[in-house]
Amino acid sequence: LKNTLSNEKTEFSLVGDGAGDTFRVNMNGEVLLLKKLDREKISSYSLRAQIINAETKEKLDEDDFIIQVQDINDNTPVFSETYSGSVNERAGRGTPVLTVLATDKDDPKTPNGIVRYKLLNGTHVFSIHSETGEIQTTVDTLDRETVSVYKLLVQASDTPGLQGLSASTVVTININDINDNHASFSKRSYHFDVNEDRPRGFNIGTLQINDRDEKQNKKPTFTLDDPHKDIFGLELNENNDGVLILRKELDYETKVEYTFTVTLREDVVQPPDNTDPWTTAQITVFVKDVDEPPVFNQTEYTFRVIEGRENTIVGSVSAKDMDKTSHRIRYSIQDPSSPVSVNRETGQLLVKTALDREQQQSHMFYVTAQEESTTAQKSSVKVTLNVIDINDNDPELFRENEVHICENDLSETVIGVIGATDIDENPRLFHFTLIGKSSNFSLHDNMNNTASIILTHGGFSTKSSEQIGLEIEITDGGIPPRKSIRSLPLRVCVCESERRISYCMAYSKSGINVSALIAILLCIITIL
Repeated sequence: LKNTLSNEKTEFSLVGDGAGDTFRVNMNGEVLLLKKLDREKISSYSLRAQIINAETKEKLDEDDFIIQVQDINDNTPVFSETYSGSVNERAGRGTPVLTVLATDKDDPKTPNGIVRYKLLNGTHVFSIHSETGEIQTTVDTLDRETVSVYKLLVQASDTPGLQGLSASTVVTININDINDNHASFSKRSYHFDVNEDRPRGFNIGTLQINDRDEKQNKKPTFTLDDPHKDIFGLELNENNDGVLILRKELDYETKVEYTFTVTLREDVVQPPDNTDPWTTAQITVFVKDVDEPPVFNQTEYTFRVIEGRENTIVGSVSAKDMDKTSHRIRYSIQDPSSPVSVNRETGQLLVKTALDREQQQSHMFYVTAQEESTTAQKSSVKVTLNVIDINDNDPELFRENEVHICENDLSETVIGVIGATDIDENPRLFHFTLIGKSSNFSLHDNMNNTASIILTHGGFSTKSSEQIGLEIEITDGGIPPRKSIRSLPLRVCVCESERRISYCMAYSKSGINVSALIAILLCIITIL
């Protein structure tokens, strides 16, 4: 600082940023630095210089100035994170993978704060942009099956072109798998044993598939030759290996060995050269004999028998041991209540007791066939016996038949319509006939399973004690037909219009009316 005032009794003073602790001024006006500066913390200081009267301390003059801190290269570039990325194998040249970033606290306007990047290894497959830090592929032959992970050492340096400060970091690059390798059978032929009694969908065995790709990119498909694809199939398990399954039941007695070819195919991306995978394999399946139960020649049987007949042969069941070492078969019926017995050796069925269709129309039971062998294999079959109806029941009048005579009924009045029933099957048409001659009533067969009762002469009274009834002959339509004679009681009633009943005469079961009974009781009391 320079004092231009003539007064020699003056001194200098500093106020502002860092005055007193970082900077001070001496008697000669020299500004002195009291400690080291750090541009990255404070890059400039704003100060005010003052001239003061040494005796009175009066401020004589002042002026402002700025001290700029000059940068030196005292900070190393810093990577703020660890880096990892991935790229598909066989990706094209120049494929971006990731970008790294290093920062330098030095002045970015000077070479001290400018960062440049460099790969210290892996330059045969990757490159890095010196200014942006972007890492790219330099080849299109990355192969995960050869190298699955690359560890690149990236260096960041400042002061380009000079021997500046530097730092380095490891960048991990994972090579993603694609389906670029053919799947192939692990061997040329496979042999499996399977019991003949295995069900559809049974897992016979596994065809291991070799594929250098990862499991998710292991996508084989299989083709079986025509004669065998209906019997066997191939599916993929959790490891994408082939699983041979059974699509149709096997029979040792029919065929003991199957040999067929399976073809493997897989669509791959950019398959590598000079590959010769095993894409076909010969499969041999040996069928193993199992002692099987007897097999009936029908899945179930239905027979018929006429009701009322006993000791009647209705048919036979038949079972066979399908094994090559065939055994003798014995038949039985386990249900003791079954009306049918079976011949132990022939399977012939015999109705033991007469059956009544009106009690039970059909009977169901099971016949068991059992081998005479150490294993005593057995099976059962359902048999249904339908009972055929015969005309063995008499027709009956409907219980609902009710015929009444009104006191005021005129001649030729239809006083009721009757019907009939028969518990036999399909009784066909009923015919009705009035038994005996009657001067008061006639019967007309309507030819529709009903008959009309007609009053030919009226004049009936509820005061009469006589009980009235008709004898009706009913004939069914069976072959041969059956007849029955049934009594039809008639009631005498007092009626309103349209034959609506108001009151009917009550009769005792013996045929004496109530009035007569009262009179008899009065006589008995008088005598006593």
